[in-house]
Amino acid sequence: MGKRLQHVLVTIPASNYCEKARWGLNLAKIDFFEEKHAPLFTYASVVPKGGKSVPFLILPDESVLKNSDEILTYCGKTLPSLYPNESVKAKEVYYDDKFGPNARRYAYHTLFSMGGDIAKAAMIDPLESPIERNVVKLSYPVLKNLLIRALNITPAAVERSWAKVEAEFERVNDILGDAPLGSRYLAGDTFSAADISFCSHVSMLLGPKQSRFVAPYLNPANLPPQFQARYNQLKESKAGQFVLYCYDHHYPVQSPNSHL
Repeated sequence: MGKRLQHVLVTIPASNYCEKARWGLNLAKIDFFEEKHAPLFTYASVVPKGGKSVPFLILPDESVLKNSDEILTYCGKTLPSLYPNESVKAKEVYYDDKFGPNARRYAYHTLFSMGGDIAKAAMIDPLESPIERNVVKLSYPVLKNLLIRALNITPAAVERSWAKVEAEFERVNDILGDAPLGSRYLAGDTFSAADISFCSHVSMLLGPKQSRFVAPYLNPANLPPQFQARYNQLKESKAGQFVLYCYDHHYPVQSPNSHL
């Protein structure tokens, strides 16, 4: 069998962790094909290759990277500026482990609260396989219930996650201080993998215009009042403005193949 010509990134398109991997690969100018799936449907692609979740990157030599931390480290070999100092990896992993799951839980709860077919559309629209699209359409109520159970999207858990999101935004506010946007970053004076990690997790909460798998569906005007107030709180904070700044100034033009 011949050598694979490019990398293959298996994703759930709207996932904060997949956004992190996508950001790193595009920034490092690593050519890749994105294989998009609905939640839970990724298992058919990753489990046979030894994976459990996404993002999951298959390299040209058929070796694999099984999570966003491994993928960003790999990107750093091509783009060393992602890791300008020794504190970056620890901060990157901190945001993945302590912030990302809470941002994801609250974001899914927000999407489900919007009613109609918005959450359903966010899962189905990016899919290229007609078969998977039809299966997800037919099984969406079951899929939604499985996600609610898997992510523990209960009223009490969601409120705990909101409190942790709020607290993390306050910590980032403190790190950034009063310095103008772009003059201070989360692990030093330059943009790094730590910033990619935090901003990617926030992408599901704020839907920056560049986040093409979240922005079309997260319309604040469609949010119930409490969610709208919280959305505005995050967006107007220094941390929220920092995320939007990073998307405007550090989010790369995507590889043409990453759209396939």
